[in-house]
Amino acid sequence: MSEIVHIQFAGCDVECIGGSEPMKYSVGLRRMCENMGLDYSAQLRRLNRQPWATVAIMTTVAEDGKFREMATIDRQTFVMWLATIDTGRVKSEQAREVIIRYQKECAQVLDSYFSKGIAATPQRIEEMIADPDFAIGLLNELKREREAKERLQGRVDRLAPKALFADAVGDSNGLILVRDMAKMLSQAGLKIGGTRLYERLRADGFIEKLRNVPTQRAIDMGVMRLVEHTVRKPDGEVKISATPKITGKGQEYFMRRYTGRAVGQTALDI
Repeated sequence: MSEIVHIQFAGCDVECIGGSEPMKYSVGLRRMCENMGLDYSAQLRRLNRQPWATVAIMTTVAEDGKFREMATIDRQTFVMWLATIDTGRVKSEQAREVIIRYQKECAQVLDSYFSKGIAATPQRIEEMIADPDFAIGLLNELKREREAKERLQGRVDRLAPKALFADAVGDSNGLILVRDMAKMLSQAGLKIGGTRLYERLRADGFIEKLRNVPTQRAIDMGVMRLVEHTVRKPDGEVKISATPKITGKGQEYFMRRYTGRAVGQTALDI
């Protein structure tokens, strides 16, 4: 379980979880939407449709000590999401000012990267020039992040045999059954069986309410397919049966959505 951490962002209280440093946190989507006067459900659906977005459903410990699920987005998704919000549709003047200010900073950083080869705001560049120790501190932080990425890559290489699990349970097209997806999620730390995963997928709109078939949304996203096959009965009658299966894209998507981890990455590897 992860505890909720409250961080002040542009005068707003933001719910975050995970990480020992603010830069490592994932952002709670619901509270952020409330701060900006946006419809949470609509924004969650919008993010789930974006190929650049990583949305994870995390189990957290609230202030009252109770467990609850929270939809979170990582830092990169958070930045991209804010940059793509249409401020003309934001009703709150205060929220609009916050979004515009952040979007302007994003634009400055992108311009700095393409024109000067460094991703920093003009204010940050001036701080680096005025205070060499500050610049050295930034470079040391960059070095630590690079070393962390190298350690992570080492883990990925060690976990390569585990990542083959999806191929072992999948068919020739890389499709796997829902119960096999549940096994992968369990290995990553989310203790869930096939029946409970069906319930979760149904509640989240990926499987129809009354039938065990993928919704049109799941098919359009490319995360699930309905596979038909023939079954021959003892009396010789041939019956057509259909089974919902999860695609390779879906395996990665559901792993990140429900555990915040990559395919093949277990709880013990974090």
